[in-house]
Amino acid sequence: MNIQYPPKLQYFLDDRAEDSMSLNFQVNPPRAINAKFPNQPLPGKFGHYHSASSFVINYYQELFTYAIIFMLLFIAIALNPLTKRIKYVGTIFTKMRGAIQWNLFLIVILSNMDSVGVFSSLEFRTTPFNSFSSVLGTLICVIINLLAIFLMGLTLHITYSSWRSRETVFPESIRKQKTMPEKRKEVLKNEEEKYMNCGVLYLNFKEDSLIQRSCMFFILLRVYLFNMVIGYLFEHPLAQSILIVLMSFVMLVYLSVQRPYRNSFELIKAIT
Repeated sequence: MNIQYPPKLQYFLDDRAEDSMSLNFQVNPPRAINAKFPNQPLPGKFGHYHSASSFVINYYQELFTYAIIFMLLFIAIALNPLTKRIKYVGTIFTKMRGAIQWNLFLIVILSNMDSVGVFSSLEFRTTPFNSFSSVLGTLICVIINLLAIFLMGLTLHITYSSWRSRETVFPESIRKQKTMPEKRKEVLKNEEEKYMNCGVLYLNFKEDSLIQRSCMFFILLRVYLFNMVIGYLFEHPLAQSILIVLMSFVMLVYLSVQRPYRNSFELIKAIT
């Protein structure tokens, strides 16, 4: 069926459909889940389109992926002490635990941050709270939103901590020197390894200043707020347009002035 969506909603749906970086399992909600979370009348112009009102239904692929990751993490944590003394096997499970616990989990959440705002707005504005499943669906929605906010705070904390450690061991006066003492190199390496499990949050960005290294935080904040504006201000196009243009302008200025990406091609992609 060819449905003519409003431009901003169409852009949102097309972006999700064409996202080649998604790590989600492509599964549809079972009939039992669909029956537990029936559709409610959608607010405003959303009511003209074939969209689900339930956050659980809309976000099912992401929730399923999170469940698989948590299951793998639980297996890795359970087998880690049992295989600790077995050569190579113990090391594999230790590294597997570290990768799943942080980098993999962070990558999956980061790649799915864009849809939280829109789907949350539909959930909060349509939930009747007349059954256990409706309350559970709203609770899951709140938890995912809190997780998104926590992730932004965690990103800022880890970015600042890693930058502070680097500045302590490797201050600007030392960086200007052509060579660095071997002892400082060793200390710096040990400090960097502390945060390597969360490297996805900062390794792609320059280290000249804290504001450059914090680029991921600004990206997450902009994506989260952008989709909240689409979801909650859909009936107020003027306010929506002003806020979106303002956020885009601030982000464009930040990227153009700070140039936080290590790779120039990535910077060009982000700006365009």
